[in-house]
Amino acid sequence: MALRAGSGAAPDAMFRRAGCSGADSARWAQAGIEPTIGEMLDDPVIMAVMRRDGVTAGDIAAVIRDVMRRRIAARSGPGPTAEVKT
Repeated sequence: MALRAGSGAAPDAMFRRAGCSGADSARWAQAGIEPTIGEMLDDPVIMAVMRRDGVTAGDIAAVIRDVMRRRIAARSGPGPTAEVKT
């Protein structure tokens, strides 16, 4: 069954059909609370899209590390390259 906005289903029912626990639905129902990257990558829908696109969690992690390094280097200006622990 497809989950659509405005389908009339209660959010808890939509989360259960998507394979999420009630704790997940309560946690994300609050404004300003967002899942971590790890939680998003563990989501079955995200995993299916990544599998279809041939992307791995390691690919995503590499992009995030690269962006972090570039942002830190841009903030610190010229000098030694900033090190980001992963």
